[in-house]
Amino acid sequence: MPESWPNGMKFRGNLLTTANELESLTWKEIDTYRWVLGQWHWSNQKLIEFERKLQMIQ
Repeated sequence: MPESWPNGMKFRGNLLTTANELESLTWKEIDTYRWVLGQWHWSNQKLIEFERKLQMIQ
């Protein structure tokens, strides 16, 4: 468990649980979150580059 994670988070089998154990995440959900976040950052960078090119044309 990374030191930067909030206290009380732990794995119970395949599920990541919070201190109150009301929420849980699977490894697949964590991996999907990381992938979506990476795609979001990539697409935002592409939009910034596209806007800069458009400004140069005007």
